[in-house]
Amino acid sequence: MANIPIRDIPGGVVANPSATDRIAIDNGTAMQQTTLFNAVNACVPVATQSEAEAGTGNSDRMTALRTKQSIASEVGVNLASKAQGDRADTAVQPARQIISGAGLTGGGDLSSDRTLAVGAGTGITVNDDDVALSAASIASLALANTSVQPTRQIIAGSGLTGGGTLSGDVTINVGSGAGISVSADAVSLDATTQLRLLPSGGTLGQALVKASGTDYDTAWSSAGAGDMIKAVYDPASVEENVFNGYPVASRTELKAVDTTLFTTVYLTEAGREGQFIWRSGDYSAQIAADTQEGVYVKGDGIDASVGAWVRQGSWLFDGVLDQWFGVEVGASSDQSVKMNAAIRFAETYGLNVKCRRGRYRFDNRIFIYKRCAVTGPEGNGAIHVVGGYNPECVWDFSNLTSGNAVVLNGTNTLAEGITLRDIDIIRSTAPAKGSGINGLAVIGVTFANIVRVGINKFDTLLVMKSAADNGGTDTRPNTDCNFEDLRLRESMTACLDMNSSININFIRGQYGSNFTKPDRICIIRSGGSRTCDTVTFSDVIFINNSLASGLALPPELIRVQDGFLLKFIGCVFEQSTGAAVVIARAADEVNPHVIGLLFEACHFNGVANTVLLSGGRTNIIMDKCRGETTGVCVTINTPSVAQSATKIRDCIFHTSTDMPCVQIENTKGVHVSGCSLTVGGSASQPAVLVGSGSVYNKVIFNDTHTNYTANEGVANFGGATNVLTGNTRF
Repeated sequence: MANIPIRDIPGGVVANPSATDRIAIDNGTAMQQTTLFNAVNACVPVATQSEAEAGTGNSDRMTALRTKQSIASEVGVNLASKAQGDRADTAVQPARQIISGAGLTGGGDLSSDRTLAVGAGTGITVNDDDVALSAASIASLALANTSVQPTRQIIAGSGLTGGGTLSGDVTINVGSGAGISVSADAVSLDATTQLRLLPSGGTLGQALVKASGTDYDTAWSSAGAGDMIKAVYDPASVEENVFNGYPVASRTELKAVDTTLFTTVYLTEAGREGQFIWRSGDYSAQIAADTQEGVYVKGDGIDASVGAWVRQGSWLFDGVLDQWFGVEVGASSDQSVKMNAAIRFAETYGLNVKCRRGRYRFDNRIFIYKRCAVTGPEGNGAIHVVGGYNPECVWDFSNLTSGNAVVLNGTNTLAEGITLRDIDIIRSTAPAKGSGINGLAVIGVTFANIVRVGINKFDTLLVMKSAADNGGTDTRPNTDCNFEDLRLRESMTACLDMNSSININFIRGQYGSNFTKPDRICIIRSGGSRTCDTVTFSDVIFINNSLASGLALPPELIRVQDGFLLKFIGCVFEQSTGAAVVIARAADEVNPHVIGLLFEACHFNGVANTVLLSGGRTNIIMDKCRGETTGVCVTINTPSVAQSATKIRDCIFHTSTDMPCVQIENTKGVHVSGCSLTVGGSASQPAVLVGSGSVYNKVIFNDTHTNYTANEGVANFGGATNVLTGNTRF
């Protein structure tokens, strides 16, 4: 085969080749074709970016892109960037120096790191991260706050000479006047003046006397010798001292007094004023009892077993003042804690706690547990103001939310010898009916005296019962208690609710007025295993004559459910839609009975009935009574219960309407004698009506006068037997 050079190929033209031009290749086996680009790339491939940046792959070709990428990878490493080049124009050379100036140390050229530091001079402390004044410098600067300028003067005042400005040393001298001798280091009296002083010598107890008529001639003498200091100041008789003692403004100051220097002080704290003496001895019990520091005060840092400050005066005989214990009159805050503390202290000694005129606020109850007295200003209780309510010492329990306001005893023991006098126990508004927010509770007390006490606006005003009836176990009743001149006013349930009480006397006073639908004024009944025995009401007014508009009168003034020897002497009963007194079986009593009930010289006015006798009873006497009623004066009715010995004698009864004066039903043993019975209205009813029941026996009328009626005075004997009349006009 002939070789034909490329240049000799027919039609061949010399031209610029392109990458896509095809060429023939011989791989040793066959002829093939490829493009110029592939042929070049197969022989010298394009380097990768990583090869270009690393400078590897020497057989690979570099394109423009790979060349740029290779150069870029060297910038900042082996080649300087433009920014670096710009900075190089102004770069500082290592030969440049840092020179430490005034107050600094260190420095040097920039061939290595250099340190500058503050030099520590006088008065300066250099720390790792700051510079400070030394302690001495700070102290010196502090003195500048109070320093003065050299122009300040030291001026010689009275008795002195010298002085001048502080620009130099200043000297002050004592002036040498008449009778005075001044030396370099002392001031003394001259010889003449010394003769005028106390003479030397003398013995204990001698007095200085005038020796002659010559001026200043004195001498010591035993004439009239004695302890003149003790004559005007005797610690053993403090009440006679001319001096009340060292004054202190508060108990805080009193406690801090040095007892080695002062043993007599006078406390001027408002309300607690008085003289206190330091007494040595064990006063631990007294300090514990006097929690409000009214009489005994513990010294600061001194144990109570060593001694205490003790109030002086006659309080052991005359009693204590409530203000000594911090009780405030007219305060806007609760004073019950302080008042109870005063009472607890008084109980320790059986003392009287004296209250003042004014209003006391008590949000919690006041307890009197044992022998002591709590009294207001004597003779100024509400009862002393005739026809009005003008309290002087008022205990206000308007904020009490439960329980009794004032409790006498209330513990599970019997209390003895409690007195409450000249105090008014009130609320601004009455609580809800049945709330149990009561006024005065007497619980298991013997020998108590309640005098001139007013109680107003409680559920029940006065409650009397045993500790057992109050949730305790002691069943002993109240005994030998006197209630004098009480004023029991507005209640919701009753003025007086009494059980478990023996030998109780109510003397004078007024019970009732301004009610808000109470059940009754007084309830007398049994409590637990105890009843009421020997209870006397003397000259007491039971009244409801100031009823609020639109409210109904109580159904009765007094209800007696159980009792022995109950007496009403000289009492007045006014205003009731029912009976003044009801003697009746109570639904909550198993075996109620009344034995020995006396009404003597009592007046019944404006009531529907004077006495309604209903239930178990015996020995009931009405003597010298007067009744003016709108209904039957006396009703005697004992259904299913035997009754005996009811006596109505020397009484005057008048009914304002056409109703009988005396009505007898289902009963026996009634004796009416010496009475005047008058029927009002049309007088068509008999003066005495004996019903038609089956139980009538021994109904006796003696010396009794009635007005004439259409029914001849007595009517409807029914099945009665032994109805006897003697010297009686019907």
